[in-house]
Amino acid sequence: MLALVIGRFGAGGLLATLRGHRGWFSLIIPFYLFSQINFFTGHILNALFLNAFGTTGSAVIVHSQETNSQLNDLYVWDYDAILKTADGRDLVIQFNTMSAGIYPIRNQILIPPENEPFVAKYIPSFECNIVVMSDESAYGKRIVIDQNRAPVEGRRSICG
Repeated sequence: MLALVIGRFGAGGLLATLRGHRGWFSLIIPFYLFSQINFFTGHILNALFLNAFGTTGSAVIVHSQETNSQLNDLYVWDYDAILKTADGRDLVIQFNTMSAGIYPIRNQILIPPENEPFVAKYIPSFECNIVVMSDESAYGKRIVIDQNRAPVEGRRSICG
């Protein structure tokens, strides 16, 4: 994050120096604002991009470990996974709770449990960046069914 801000400040300063016009320094403000917005929306844009242009594969988390960091009073987890690409290669990938791209976009972090296969999308030749397709995977379907069933089962007990 800090490298992005410094890099954008440097780009504005470099353009101002090379072009000989101090107006290029005004780019520093939008660059700074964009870096702040990217912090909160970058994973969403990444998930949308990978869903639209990604290749479908399958993956499985083989190891998960709780870290000392917290996000919203919950511990952040590191994950090691194996991605099976469309051409049959097995690749080791790593991600964590904060960097995981999940589609469809919800206000939930729906990471599959360890040793359960899930559908993932990736860009060929850059497989380390994946998006977890939660509604296309068995664990995601179970979660959606449970969420949809809860109001119905609650009403059934009231009606008799």
